[in-house]
Amino acid sequence: MRKIEDIIDEGGDALRRGDWEKAGQTFEFLLGRLPHNPHILSMMAQVFMGCGRYAMAIPLLERSIQLDRTLGVNWMNLGVCLRREGHEERGRDAYKRAIELEPDLSENYSNMSGAYIN
Repeated sequence: MRKIEDIIDEGGDALRRGDWEKAGQTFEFLLGRLPHNPHILSMMAQVFMGCGRYAMAIPLLERSIQLDRTLGVNWMNLGVCLRREGHEERGRDAYKRAIELEPDLSENYSNMSGAYIN
């Protein structure tokens, strides 16, 4: 029997490689077993983002944020998805929250500046 941690690592590796199919299968399996894990919800959202399915990622990110409001990367990714779906103000608010939580994450600043330039 494989450990959950090993399966999470396998999904994370697939996500980093851009193997959306493998990552999606892995995180879908994990969500069936751990539906309230904010990290797994976040990784499944990243699969949808990688496939350009931003609307599908939004509820996963929102659920992950409900479970753990301290994960700055979720706020940043939510901002990206919201803006891609035309929700500029909500996207900017999510970027602001990401910056509050992780001020050293440079992606937050580039996303935030893009939200005001575009």
